[in-house]
Amino acid sequence: MRIVSPLVIHTTWNARLDKFERQEKLIWSRNFDVLVVLDARKYDIFSDIVYDYLDGKLKPVISPASYTTSWLRRVWSNKIWDDIVYVSATLFVNKRGLFKEFDARDKFLYIEEVWDWGLSKDLATVPPDKVNFAVKPAMTKMKIRGLKYRRDYKLVVHYIQPHVPYVAFKNTFALIHQYRKMRYGEFHKFTYGNLVLGLLKESITNVNEINKILRRAYEHNP
Repeated sequence: MRIVSPLVIHTTWNARLDKFERQEKLIWSRNFDVLVVLDARKYDIFSDIVYDYLDGKLKPVISPASYTTSWLRRVWSNKIWDDIVYVSATLFVNKRGLFKEFDARDKFLYIEEVWDWGLSKDLATVPPDKVNFAVKPAMTKMKIRGLKYRRDYKLVVHYIQPHVPYVAFKNTFALIHQYRKMRYGEFHKFTYGNLVLGLLKESITNVNEINKILRRAYEHNP
């Protein structure tokens, strides 16, 4: 099985960016069976753990965007991908036209909207096991249509992790709901990350300690 895993790369070191390949061009040119999307995975952290789970060759590439909707638009808007079944934990990939930034309607062969039924209220996100589970029913639906995997279609499996919300902060969503009513008023004006940071600052004054906690939560976000 040929697997391509696109990663959002944040290049924080001094390097000549023109020596790295473009991520979107690799995706367009590779004849993959499964494309695994790890949303907001940093290359340096991923490179420390990847060989605990996967074999193969890892190399850094330049992402076309630094946030999800822009990444989706720049990778998938150039044509109709009628051979792709998109298993999506992110609601930015949906068949309902919910976002102007990226309208996935009629863009793919089929979209399995895991975000619609797989959201965990305790975690405030779609856990990876729900995404894993969703692959099988998606493939079953294609089989009913008379389509064969690899011959007629390929898979894109898009996880939210390691993007926030962090699985390590279980039940934090309820605390955030209470916190925003006391402090922030309009919830939609603030990101989940900012709200988590606000909660941490309530009990921890040391900035370095907060950074360590957030980094550990990111590193262990499956």
